[in-house]
Amino acid sequence: MASKCTKCVKVTKDGVQCVQCFQCENIFHAKCVGVNDDVVEVTRTLLNFKWYCDICLKTVSNIRLLTKTVNDNNNEIKLKVDQINAANISLKHELDIIKNMIKDNDSKLEKLDEPDEAQEIKEGEKNIMMFNVTEGDNDRDRVKEIIKKLSSDIKDSDMKRIIKLGKRVESTNRPILIVMDNISAKELVMKSSYKLKQMSEELSKIWIANDLTAEQRSELKSLIANAKSREAACTGGFLYREMIWKSKKKSGLFVLITGVNL
Repeated sequence: MASKCTKCVKVTKDGVQCVQCFQCENIFHAKCVGVNDDVVEVTRTLLNFKWYCDICLKTVSNIRLLTKTVNDNNNEIKLKVDQINAANISLKHELDIIKNMIKDNDSKLEKLDEPDEAQEIKEGEKNIMMFNVTEGDNDRDRVKEIIKKLSSDIKDSDMKRIIKLGKRVESTNRPILIVMDNISAKELVMKSSYKLKQMSEELSKIWIANDLTAEQRSELKSLIANAKSREAACTGGFLYREMIWKSKKKSGLFVLITGVNL
């Protein structure tokens, strides 16, 4: 069966110069695709010389672009994986420090011989304190929406009470006490508290914290003051920071001051 030119769909005749695409292997009249006789001769005599039709040229170009895009994406993914691995190593180190500190301080939990303080700590385990929320008429609903933005797993029923503390004073935002239904719900919110800094300008000014007793707040204030004093006196480029947690066995506040290289 005689071949046809893919361009003009006419049968190719003997004596009429034709070229064949290396990619799709379709045949074209040389004149139909603007190829002169010299080029035709080169395609026949030089094995390393490849001729592509217009359609295949576009395809090859797109493939090259796609390949470059895939390679760039792969490099970016590899970089992010390396960063995550480095962060995991650092996090594991900090977790090891925390575990050791918890073991060292377990004995202190047995020394809580004041029932009133222990009960106050127990009652505050499920509480969250929220600060710098602009005063308004719909504070309760706004607080609920903020909490639910931090974790999609939190429902209205997880927030038992929302209370503004203190008397209203002009140009002052009162702290808000949020009583959660259970400790698990509270932990979901506290673990996501960093998201506040990534929200709108108004929400980024809000922060949340554990509901500490007066003695815990006094102890924390003293420890932070000590850390700042050590940081100010340090000439080796160190930043001192505090970590606060509660033991799952019994209620209790522990603060770890660590030195971090700048």
